[in-house]
Amino acid sequence: LLSQFAASTTLNRVAIREANGITAILTSMKTHTDTDIDISSNLQISACTALKHMTKVDGIHRDLIFQHDGIRTLIEIMKRHLGHHQLQKEACSLMANLAFENTNNKNAIREAHGIVVLLLGMKHHLDASAEVQEMGCLALWKLSFENATNRDAIRDAGGLNAIRNAMIVYKDVATVQKQACGALMNLSHQNNVNKDEIRKVGILPLIITAMDVHINDALVQKHACGALNNLTTPSENIKVLMDAEAKRYLVAAGTKFRKECGPLARAALKKIPAGE
Repeated sequence: LLSQFAASTTLNRVAIREANGITAILTSMKTHTDTDIDISSNLQISACTALKHMTKVDGIHRDLIFQHDGIRTLIEIMKRHLGHHQLQKEACSLMANLAFENTNNKNAIREAHGIVVLLLGMKHHLDASAEVQEMGCLALWKLSFENATNRDAIRDAGGLNAIRNAMIVYKDVATVQKQACGALMNLSHQNNVNKDEIRKVGILPLIITAMDVHINDALVQKHACGALNNLTTPSENIKVLMDAEAKRYLVAAGTKFRKECGPLARAALKKIPAGE
């Protein structure tokens, strides 16, 4: 009921905050950590969903959760309920919201080993849940935005492999491909080690495959173009991209979706030598 109330209007979310609702939700999550696993799972799912709605557009609520040790609570719950795909999905979505435009939360998630736990959830549910992969990639996207330390931490924890596996298993799921490409765009930003590793683990051709399979999806094309724009270095990447016919797909995306993809596609094409 509370999650539905939080999802409906900004006024409702403010009312929940002013009635100390965020504190109450977090207290309930902590109190029921060690209760019966099935009862606890259902309660934690409802709590994560409510907090997800509370943090989607309200930055003050992200701060409050940080101040009340909510990030550590969330990560402990993810660890305890690793095998519950619905909880992992809601928790990853909440983590993405908490990390959005909030440096303190991004750092707190990393310091509490949240990146490692997130990736464990993605690995555990790789073959069972596209939604966990989608929300996991979204969280990696938000965690790596304007945070160089997190870009390194995600790589070191096996995040590039997790993204690759999600792209392979859910090749036909546009939402997974969109979030994966968005994460790759951020992870490769001003990070030469990640650019190199993305090639080494075989992701470059998967980006082109996503563009081919989802040729009519503007957002897949946009985020793929953004990732490719960052991945035209080192020189070894250029060869792989040319073998995968990256130029053709960049031209097609920029032509079909001029507003969404035009600038990114043109920027990437300029970095690929003519006549290759």
